[in-house]
Amino acid sequence: MGKRETRRKGWLNRDEMARSCRLSLRGFDGRNVQPVGKIGREVFFDCAAVLEAEQEARERRESKVDEDAQARRDEAEREKILLMRSQREAQEMKNRAIWRELVPANAVSWSLEQVSRQLIALFDSIPLRIKTIAPRLTTNEINGIQRELVQIQNIASEIEVDFDNLPPERRTTSF
Repeated sequence: MGKRETRRKGWLNRDEMARSCRLSLRGFDGRNVQPVGKIGREVFFDCAAVLEAEQEARERRESKVDEDAQARRDEAEREKILLMRSQREAQEMKNRAIWRELVPANAVSWSLEQVSRQLIALFDSIPLRIKTIAPRLTTNEINGIQRELVQIQNIASEIEVDFDNLPPERRTTSF
């Protein structure tokens, strides 16, 4: 592109090339077509430059589509792995429940409630049993024993289990 270039055959200015490509000026400018010549302020394009720009744009779109498709495949693979992992963990939990290594929390809670009800009933019956074994005890002495048992029940109700300090043989392996 020298300073004294003249318009060559096949060169079209921006307006003419946009019209021949059936594009608006803005659409043509968006294709980033490199001009083949410039005379004054006017730039010229030829079909080869337009086709080259179109090929580059097509390659960019295809690579973008390939990247998107690969990203979707990767995401699907990650989802598959997560699903398989959760299915494996669920099966392991079922197996451990069958082998009685794992008990549902609501079953443990219900069992502890049953045990504590039975213990309360036993504690309540102790003063009467003592009265039958030792009939010489006075009512005040029996009431004193009953008060002590109530205090023991209150202390027992406040006992907290420290699951962090379970002995190793009672710990279950984590998944």
